[in-house]
Amino acid sequence: MLAIEEKLRSLLESGKEPSMDDLGGSKSIVLNAGDLSTSTLTSELVRIITDVYESLPSVEQETLDDFLVQIIENLSDEFCAKEIVDLIDCFYAPGDIEDRFFKSFLKVAMDADKPVMTRAFALDGSLRLAFKKQTRRYLLFATLLEIEATEPPIFLKNSAKILGVANSHWPTEDALSVLHKFMGVDEAKSESAYEIGMAHLHKGFETQNKSSATQDFSTALLWFRESIKNTEQRIDAEMYELCLSILVDYSHGSLEKDKLADVADRLQKAIFLYEAWVDGEGLPSWLGARRIELANWVLLAKSLEGLAGVLEEPSWFEAKVVIENHLLTTYTASRSYLQRTKKGGIEAIIQPRIVAALVKEQGQLHHLRQWLEHVDLPEWKETTDELLAKVEKELAGQPANPTAATPCAHRGVAFLQNNSAHTPLSEAYSQVVALNAENTSPALEDMLNTCDTRLKSNPDYRNNQIRSFFLPVLTLTLRFLESRMDHTKGHHKAVGYLYQTNPLPKEDALQRDYFDFMYGQLMVTAVEVSNIGGGRADVLFQHKGSRIISELKKEEKYCSFENLKKEYAAQSSEYQNTNVRLGILLVLDLTGKEDGAGHISNQVKVVDIVRKGEESPRNLVIVKVPGRRRTPSQL
Repeated sequence: MLAIEEKLRSLLESGKEPSMDDLGGSKSIVLNAGDLSTSTLTSELVRIITDVYESLPSVEQETLDDFLVQIIENLSDEFCAKEIVDLIDCFYAPGDIEDRFFKSFLKVAMDADKPVMTRAFALDGSLRLAFKKQTRRYLLFATLLEIEATEPPIFLKNSAKILGVANSHWPTEDALSVLHKFMGVDEAKSESAYEIGMAHLHKGFETQNKSSATQDFSTALLWFRESIKNTEQRIDAEMYELCLSILVDYSHGSLEKDKLADVADRLQKAIFLYEAWVDGEGLPSWLGARRIELANWVLLAKSLEGLAGVLEEPSWFEAKVVIENHLLTTYTASRSYLQRTKKGGIEAIIQPRIVAALVKEQGQLHHLRQWLEHVDLPEWKETTDELLAKVEKELAGQPANPTAATPCAHRGVAFLQNNSAHTPLSEAYSQVVALNAENTSPALEDMLNTCDTRLKSNPDYRNNQIRSFFLPVLTLTLRFLESRMDHTKGHHKAVGYLYQTNPLPKEDALQRDYFDFMYGQLMVTAVEVSNIGGGRADVLFQHKGSRIISELKKEEKYCSFENLKKEYAAQSSEYQNTNVRLGILLVLDLTGKEDGAGHISNQVKVVDIVRKGEESPRNLVIVKVPGRRRTPSQL
């Protein structure tokens, strides 16, 4: 080894590019190289071999094959390991030899005695080779899924990235379960959350249903936020967060120009930071592809921001530019921006908004028809014919459904605002409202009135649009409390956890129950479960850009409102930093109930949270759900 290493160093220091002949040929290299596992020059030797490999006789190639496998399996130095992974990735070796390299990389990756980063780079090498042959991915996944959370944190962080990228190409629920497991390790949280977000992002791509797509994209958004929260700088996650916030707003009908302009400005700044943060030339191919995909997402987000304004206009001054540069490209976003061969969740969200605008604004529709008659662009004809067919179908159905083309509000809101729109649906919902109001208990009404009075000092609550969203969430939350205090486990099995004492239930039991109840009630808004952050449980309500979070906790010792505010208010109000300064803290009260659960009016209180440097207080409605209950006969 010493002779080979000395020759290599001498040649490199003299500025000469070493060759096989300089080192005595392949036979001399194999016989005299010895154990190169600790040499920093091993990668130079591999470079020399791979450069001339194809020109060598088959006998020499076979000798060098065994030698290269030995070098990989003896890797120790992490910098050398990285360089060798890059070299093998660019090396066009015969398939059977590449299989051996692949297995050797996996062997190094799972060798606990190797340096952590050497193992991580070897895992990277195995992923690169898995892309080149389908059968290798099965062994790669089998290895990745066996990684335990007890591995060194840095290795887990890198494993989460590799597993996430593999899962993006070959999705499996098993990969998600492993990523969730990695969330329990602080150093791996940001990477794991990012990859879970990517998994939900790609799920959204594949679905054809608007509701499912919105759910997947919203969930991805939450995971990207979790990734951001768990690291000092995560520009890629921040960019996805901004892009998806626009897309989710489109789905919910929230097209506020000020917010879209702000997001577009933040995206522009993030792009410059991202380019400085990421060295594109130094990325492996699989990360380079992700970089391109993220750039395409930014283009889509900016297109959505540009389209939002023109869809609200009755007609267009430069119709040709709008149609070709905004309307049709955004209508076919998966193909135009994301380089995908088929449409999916993106179109399921975007296309109905475009159709609704054309139905509502006849001037826009006239422009599109004129454009189709006078412009010869065959690549767009099929798309335009499809779009016009959908518009005609909506127009044909207008007399029977006068609110079908309402673009920015839920149809239920539209028919209540339009006195002339008397339909069976409007009548039914009016009766639902009337029946619920008539049958509301005095105690619940008093609690709602008390909360309303206390919240009127909140500037966000004084906004009519926000108040009209928060009030239903609050009312139904109080109705949830009332029903859970009324029901017994004999009549309603879902409340069994409220009577459970050994073991005591966890907050996710309350989360599932609350989510199921609210999801069945709030048809007009998005209701989503988030169970992220190593055990945090919450339920998110989102509508027209406004976001309300019900944070769920359990308390076994001190369940006074003073203690709950002290323990949990800071965290719960933190979610209000970028949105409505209103929230709900739902607490599973697991303290003793020797004297019964108490009156419902004692379970609810509005508290102020005053943050340093802020003029207006934030507000949190604390709702205690009595657990560890006793039946009346046990008291």
